[in-house]
Amino acid sequence: MACLHLLSVVSASLLLFAEANPRRANELFERTTYDVALGQDGACLSEIDAAREAAGLRPFTRADSADEAFRLPNPKDINRWKHVCGSLISPDEAGETGRSQSKHLKFNSGTYAFMVLPSASPDCSATVDQWKAAYKNFDGPPPANCSTPAYDNQDNISFLALYNPSTSATADCRVVTCVELHNQPIVNFNTQTIENNLEPTGNQGHALICMTTPDVLEAHRTQPFTQEQWDKIVGSLGSSASPPFLSLATVVVAALSFLIG
Repeated sequence: MACLHLLSVVSASLLLFAEANPRRANELFERTTYDVALGQDGACLSEIDAAREAAGLRPFTRADSADEAFRLPNPKDINRWKHVCGSLISPDEAGETGRSQSKHLKFNSGTYAFMVLPSASPDCSATVDQWKAAYKNFDGPPPANCSTPAYDNQDNISFLALYNPSTSATADCRVVTCVELHNQPIVNFNTQTIENNLEPTGNQGHALICMTTPDVLEAHRTQPFTQEQWDKIVGSLGSSASPPFLSLATVVVAALSFLIG
């Protein structure tokens, strides 16, 4: 009965705390959170810059580590990473399988390339090839309006980020690893406080994220690329400027390739 009595005391303490401190209780009792880690700077930039130079664009300038406006958020700022981590670890529950991540990022202004990975080691060639292949989703220069259905597909936004046409374009490309944590608050009877008790669930997810600036869709009130730029990009990919429309089978394969990273 001692165990039951102790459990009752703990439950009562948690309840009283929640009633007296509702806001703090919400923070403490939040069941799922994440540990976020960012890999080394410049991930896959060699392959990315090679694609850009082939299309007549300048290589990206690496974002200065001291300038937060051009960098991915601090991994300790969990609130800004929650949506990304949730979509990586539980994409079906988040309702974001294969959909654009960029529209939901609580990050600084920029155009983001995004690729789900099976591990923290990206296959840079395969990743860049998938981003490049998104040109087939357009029947001409991509539209200016970011609310158009074309940009519900993350690969299409990644394509814009890859070929950001600004002559002063910067990039911060790193692999993010999210580790899911489960919170079971405990009562510290010595201090008479309730504390977080975070334990890994064993679930984790990885993605390559490239933040490019300036934001292609914000900076351009007209189409992101001129016809000349578009022709050079498409020409560098070994195709004409007017690619054929996608078949349903191609769309399905593209969706599956995004899902499995």
